[in-house]
This record gives sequence, structure tokens and C-alpha cells, in this order.
Amino acid sequence: MKLAALIGEPASGKSTLALEVIKALPPGQTLAHGLLRGMLHERVAVFGSYAPLEKFPGTDRLSMAVQPHAEDYLRKNSDRDFRVFFEGDRLGNVKFLTLAKSIAETKIFVLSASLETKSIRHRARGDSQNETFLKSRATKVKNIIAAFPDAEILSNETHADFLAARDKILDFILK
Repeated sequence: MKLAALIGEPASGKSTLALEVIKALPPGQTLAHGLLRGMLHERVAVFGSYAPLEKFPGTDRLSMAVQPHAEDYLRKNSDRDFRVFFEGDRLGNVKFLTLAKSIAETKIFVLSASLETKSIRHRARGDSQNETFLKSRATKVKNIIAAFPDAEILSNETHADFLAARDKILDFILK
């Protein structure tokens, strides 16, 4: 099993990038495992919800109690030639990523953007996230990078950066 996790601060472009990765996968069918929801695209499971017009899609749409269900799903599928992809905060934490690394070939991709770029994106989408929340997410990402020094940092400043990040994730998932 291989698992690709996409994490990053709010407005780094995680959900937009995840949608592009998902577009490159074959058509999918609904995935449901306890509280875990997503889509199964042949041998690639995508955790989270990406319904049209959702402001904050991905794992953020899952129950706050989803993690044990996602852990169980990984354990039950760990011996298969199978791929898992997710982005977002709900499962993007040290505990879940540590478990993933213990049972699957795991790659953590950290999407980054400058403060100026994130500010522009926050304003464009009309975010109401306060500074305390944004600082807590920045700290969480820094803690994950510290815990997993092999995490790959992907820039998302330009369209070329965006395409390169998409291709790196797809290359890992589909190889």
C-alpha cells in the first residue's frame, strides 16, 4: 500500500491541488467505511468529500471522529497493491501519519505559499478564519515537518509550481 498525504496551511492551495489530482484518476465509486467517506478510483482511495461548490472540501468535510475509521481502513487494506490519497487537516496530524508510515509506503507532501500569496487567496475567497486559527495551523504544519523530515515541500506560487506539485503527487500515487 502507498499513501500520499497533502498538508499545508490554509490558502496554500491544498483543496484546489487535490481536485486536480482527482481529475487525473479514473472514474470512482463511493467509499464508505464507518465514518470514513470518499471515493474509490479503481485502486486509489481518496478520503474526503469533494462535492461541487464546497468551500472547504476534502477531509475537513468528514466527522471529527473519523480518524479511528481511517486507521481501521488502512490496517484492513495494508497488504493490498492499493493507494490512498488525502488532503487536509482532519487526518493531517502526527498520530495518523505515524500510523500510516508504520503500515504503508507513505509520502507527506507539504504545500507552501508565501504570506503574501496566502493573504491574497484569503481575501479572494472571503475567509473568516481568525489570526489565532491561522497561527495554530501554521504551528501544526511545522510540527509535522519536524516529526517527518522526509516530507516533501512543494511550492504553490505560480501555475508552473501548481502543475509540478500535481505531477509529483500523481507520480507517487500511480507508480
